Amino acid sequence: MNNLYEKQVLGAILQADESTPDLMAMVHEDMFSTSEYKDIFRSAKYLYDSGRQVNIISILTHNKKHDIMKLTDVSGAIASTAHVMDCAKILVQEFIRHEIVSLAAKISNMALAQDDVFDILNYTGTTAGNLEQTISPSTIEHVSTIVKEQAIKREKVVDMAGIPTGFKELDQLLGGFVDEWLIIVAARPGMGKTSIMLSFAYYIAKQGFAVDIYSMEMSKGQLTDNLISMHCGVPLWKIQRNKLEHYGLEQVKQAEAFVSSLPIHIDDQPRIKGRQIRSRIVMGKKKRDTKIVMVDYIQIMGEEGKGNREQEISNISGNLKAAAKEAKIPIIALAQLSREVEKRADRRPQLSDLRESGAIEQDADIIMFPFRAWYYHTTGVAGFEYNDKNESTENLGELLIAKNRHGMVGDIEVGWEGGKKLFYDKEQAFEPQPLVMNKIRRPSEDDFDVF
Repeated sequence: MNNLYEKQVLGAILQADESTPDLMAMVHEDMFSTSEYKDIFRSAKYLYDSGRQVNIISILTHNKKHDIMKLTDVSGAIASTAHVMDCAKILVQEFIRHEIVSLAAKISNMALAQDDVFDILNYTGTTAGNLEQTISPSTIEHVSTIVKEQAIKREKVVDMAGIPTGFKELDQLLGGFVDEWLIIVAARPGMGKTSIMLSFAYYIAKQGFAVDIYSMEMSKGQLTDNLISMHCGVPLWKIQRNKLEHYGLEQVKQAEAFVSSLPIHIDDQPRIKGRQIRSRIVMGKKKRDTKIVMVDYIQIMGEEGKGNREQEISNISGNLKAAAKEAKIPIIALAQLSREVEKRADRRPQLSDLRESGAIEQDADIIMFPFRAWYYHTTGVAGFEYNDKNESTENLGELLIAKNRHGMVGDIEVGWEGGKKLFYDKEQAFEPQPLVMNKIRRPSEDDFDVF
């Protein structure tokens, strides 16, 4: 077996490379040829399974018998992520090949020794099955075990099964954002899909749940300014342009301190691939005990480019759903709708409007469309200034639940604060509530006097 491949794999693990979750699932200590490499991998696996960081220091702390010079040498061997995965595949192939040769020799010896043929067949089947189990552990469970696990989960449920969303009616409809769900939030530009994502993040983080945001469209700074605006009520554009003379810096400074205390982490690397984000999500769960992940947005994620765009989107969507199941957390992913929406008189989206929608629609547990009629009024389209109750739609929005794999669908009316780019629960917005630290102020004309 080639030690160079082993060294590359161990180097990636020691560097906490984004491929680490995949490597830990693919390889095991018997695939390494030297006792030194086996010991390093064994220590790394122990730390990883314990949810602790894997690096030279943590391995030396765990087992002082390791040679620091050897660890340093191995740690510096990492190449690209794609190359490391190729190295891991070679290790697996070489291991299987070696085991097959050993099995064939054993079977040959048993046959030459005139052993009972049924004993030989039984040995062959058992050994081959054990080998397959080694490289691809079974996840099958008896239903009685699953029943017990579900009963334990239900005992922990107080009001809802998942994380409270910050919107009472939405919680009643969905039961919160539940572990292992893939929630798709899709809309045309201007409807507020990033705003509803950040509104969810804001409310959820205020409850103490750790939130990871992967943004390929907006920068970390832009998202953070938005969170500050949501909290203090100063219009976003005034924060971004430093037009704070009417409010003073104190409000913004206090909001900065509050937002800094929220358990939110943001990654704004552009064009991240489906497999990469899957690895980072799983790693984030282990490192930070992330409770929910939000991704903005699917169609501008990168992919390997080996097929057409529909296949690429399918790979991305599949990786996000797999990440939700592996990390056992809900994932909210934003998506763009096609222009077909604009051809409809009522402009209300449908599932068929999802661009490259086949895989997204299939993988999603929940699909919701944020909708703001006022946006179409501002673009000159007649009939969107008032709703069916003859109310102005300026400060109103809707969440249209078009798919719910686990329950009912329906439309939910919510409030909208344009100056802060904030969706809010209409029933709770103007009363002191645990989910809303400050009363939400209605925007004045000055808030929108951009020029």
